[in-house]
Amino acid sequence: MSSNTLYSSAYPAYPAAKTVNCDIIAADGSICTGCRIGNGKIVPALGGVRNTACAFTNVKAAGYSAAAGAYFVCADKRVFYSADGLSFSELAALEGEEPFIFGQREGAEEKLYAVGDGKCVYFGGGAGGEKAFNCGICGGVIKNGRLFGIDKDDKFRLCWSGAGGAFDQTEGINGAGWVRLDGAGGEILNLIIYGERLIAVRENGLSVLSAYGTPENFKAEGKGLNISGICKNTAAIAGNKLIFCAEGGLYCYNGAKITRADCGLIEKTENPVCAAANGGLYLLGVYAKPLERNAVLVYDTASGFAYFADAPAAAIVAGGGRIFAYSAGNACRLARGGTFCFEAAIDFGSAKQKYLKTLEIAGAEEADIEIFNGRTTRVFKDAKSALPADMRGVNFTFKVKGNAEITALRATAEVLDGI
Repeated sequence: MSSNTLYSSAYPAYPAAKTVNCDIIAADGSICTGCRIGNGKIVPALGGVRNTACAFTNVKAAGYSAAAGAYFVCADKRVFYSADGLSFSELAALEGEEPFIFGQREGAEEKLYAVGDGKCVYFGGGAGGEKAFNCGICGGVIKNGRLFGIDKDDKFRLCWSGAGGAFDQTEGINGAGWVRLDGAGGEILNLIIYGERLIAVRENGLSVLSAYGTPENFKAEGKGLNISGICKNTAAIAGNKLIFCAEGGLYCYNGAKITRADCGLIEKTENPVCAAANGGLYLLGVYAKPLERNAVLVYDTASGFAYFADAPAAAIVAGGGRIFAYSAGNACRLARGGTFCFEAAIDFGSAKQKYLKTLEIAGAEEADIEIFNGRTTRVFKDAKSALPADMRGVNFTFKVKGNAEITALRATAEVLDGI
């Protein structure tokens, strides 16, 4: 039932008016948080379903290894370990402003490593440890048994280890080495493994590294892959495409060319700081302006639909069938099943006065509804059928909160002098 009554149904309708019906779910510019639109319905989607307080604050990086059975978060010049992705304990100190995380097999044992200045911290075989490691790189990734990284002191230089693995740092024809990329693309921001290729994500474009066989065959190409203002730490592989954020919005690289992704929701965000992918879903940590707080933008590469998952993220980890967002003092699991929010603004195709008569909602369960006419908000708790909206105004904002699929959301209004 309604929590307040603003107008009485005894008020006369406009003397010259036209009745207009509106499908609110189909409205342009709607904001979905923890839900998406599918087949004309509001469907529950990824949201923050479980939060755990953590001791870390300034999160720099996060990683996961199924084989090692470990999650790492690098923060506050320390490495924090977790077996479940939510409950963390400090493993060891780790200096450095640009730590990175990678997994590597040593003999029969898989280990997860966090690398900082002069040493690395690891976990594997049920135990953790640390050892000296002065590789001089950041942003490291393992490919074809070698550790590739960005030179800390010259970020135009792409470095690699010897064929013996990350700790084989002996330079030679078949050993460790480096190549300096052209100046036009700008500094290297991140390295991403894209199928059989290694992509150097740079300030002003992409460079594709062919890293087969011996280092003498390594070469970088990037003709026609120029785009300015690429944002650091926003590249991830989703739906067999490299997705990244730049000044103009969200972009895709399909192995041949760069195109702009049709994602209007990106325009309602700022300050992208991290990214990850889960199958065809691209996950971007941002400040969500409609929510007025940090959240995760979720972009479905298959449907093109985007929505927010209401969880702050300085680092995102997707693996083992689970997704986690890490931020100051918090670890949050993203999954389906939490409370979602759908919001849409409707003017019924007219800038004139309206009388909002009724609102109809249908779904698997009850939902809470708020209607705002620019002056006052009317609230309906546990709604599940037709409601007497009984409000006057020009524009109406509808906000629906629920936990289950909503199959219909329609409004009926009398519009002054028709449309």
